Formats: sequence, structure tokens, C-alpha cells
Amino acid sequence: MKMSQILTKYNKPNQGTNGPMVRDSHWYAIGALIGFIMFSLGFNICSNSNDVFATASSITISIDDPALDLNVAPTSIGTFSKSNPSTIGVATTNSTGYTLRIAAAGSSNPTALVNGNSNLSSIVSATTEEQFKSLGSTTLNNQWGYLPSKYNSQANTSFLPSPTTAGNVIDKTATANSTDSATGDLTLNQYELTVGARVDTTATLGTYSNVFLVEAVTNPVPYTINYYDGVVGNMPTDVTSETEDSTVTISTNTPTRNGYSFIGWCTVAPTNNANGNDTCSGTRINAGGTLNIDQTVASSNNFQLYAMWGGNYTIEGMTYLQDFASL
Repeated sequence: MKMSQILTKYNKPNQGTNGPMVRDSHWYAIGALIGFIMFSLGFNICSNSNDVFATASSITISIDDPALDLNVAPTSIGTFSKSNPSTIGVATTNSTGYTLRIAAAGSSNPTALVNGNSNLSSIVSATTEEQFKSLGSTTLNNQWGYLPSKYNSQANTSFLPSPTTAGNVIDKTATANSTDSATGDLTLNQYELTVGARVDTTATLGTYSNVFLVEAVTNPVPYTINYYDGVVGNMPTDVTSETEDSTVTISTNTPTRNGYSFIGWCTVAPTNNANGNDTCSGTRINAGGTLNIDQTVASSNNFQLYAMWGGNYTIEGMTYLQDFASL
């Protein structure tokens, strides 16, 4: 299977070249009697990923033919035809999976197939292929739609209204792709994309086209931050949230404790020294510091932060500053 260039959000997507023409049975039955309309629907592809840290996820998207083409021979009552299929592959190591979208690239008629001053509008609701082909469905004349399906699951038999500039979700997964046990490579989730149109003889003959964007984006990863030390004031509020970033910033709040100075947070319970700085055997983080998000293992992002104390201590109501560097 031929794969087109894999793009990231840092690259300008490239429009693919047209693939071979595909004609359905209607062409051979009546094509010699009447002119034809050719459609060319191109797709840019784009993938977004966060790859700043080693624990960041990766995501790739590929498409075997970025141009969908079809010919249709219009009749007075309308003729339906559908394009060659294009296969989209997506793989990610992101623990919460990805969202695959298709969006109109934007133009004066972003959801239409355009031929100069003439255009074919989008269908307004899901329509089966049988309804598109039906001789009684003249209300669908000079309209088009797209049909996305996921291999082996989520089978779809209905053409959908063309995507808006805001984008339509083709699929949303909840987990990372599986890994091939023999090769260690990520397995591709594969989708098939087809377009269809019904045209009568009132439409202008010629080539109609538009360009749309297919995009795969990693889903946000959940995380929690819990702050511990029950004998102090000004403690930060615990956090339960989600992020698409590789780091999150902890609270800038500085806890207060009578007779002690706050010297940072520790990712494990510190060793308490009665008259000295607490010792951190984990990772020490200052107020307002950052935590690395592991986008490949969601359960790794439950952070426990423990307040550390030192510097000042109190004896009989008087506060002293101990010079620990001289010990």
C-alpha cells in the first residue's frame, strides 16, 4: 500500500495528486449518450503530537491516495456515483488515544464542490447509498456527501453531510494503539473514505473540486496533584484535571508553618529532621515548578507532593536561624 508523506503541525500540508478515474456501472450504460461531470476532492493530512520529553506520546497519520475522483453521467432524473476509496492509517502511543477529524479547508463555499460560479451543495442529513440511488430521490439531485468507515468495526453505510470548517469527528479512540509482538511496531487503525454525488442535467458540465483537511490529534491525558502536610496554612488546592502538554505547573502557593521555613516539595514523604532541613529521597520541586506528564502511561500522572521544612526552628518561644552549612 502506497503511503503519502506523514506531516506534523510544524509542516505545511501538501495536497496530493489525482488518482485514477473510477467509473461505476451507470457510466457504461449511458455515458455515450450524454456528457459527464468529473469531481476531484483533495485531502490535506496533518497530525499533531507532543514530543518534547521522552515520556511524550507520538502520533502518525498516513493516507494512500489524498485525491478522491469520480465521474458521473447526469440524467434528467439524476444519477448517483461514488469515488474510489482512500485509506487513512492512524497510530499513537498516547495512553488516551486520539481524535480523527475531517474539516473544510475554507473558501467562499467551504462545504461545496465548486466549478467556477456553479457548485454542488452538501446533503443536509445522513443518506444511505440506496437513498442516493433511488429514482424517487430527486430532492438529492446536485448534492454530495462523504462516507467514512473504520475497518473491521464501526461500519458505516450512510453518506454524511460534508464537513464544516470547525470539523467533524470521524472517530475517537480511548487507548493507545497495540504493538505488534513480532516487530515491535505500532499497528495502524485504518479507515476508508469515499465520496458520492447525485447529479441531473441542470448542473453545469465540467470539473468540480474542493480540498479538505484530515487531522489526527492526541486526546488529553488525565492527572492529579495532591499536596500533603496537615499542620500548616496556605496549602495549595488539590488538582484533578487533564492536559495535552508534556508538563504541568504546580501551585505557586508557599505553605506556612509556625517556627519553620518552607523549602520546597518532595515527590515522596521526606525524612523529617527536628532541627534541620528535611531530606528528600525523591524529586524536589520548588513552588511554581513543573511536573513531567507521561502521555504513554496515564496511571503515572498521579502526583503526591509533600511539604519540606527547615531553616528556622523555635525553642521556648524564640526563633533561631541555624547555619547548617557549617555543620
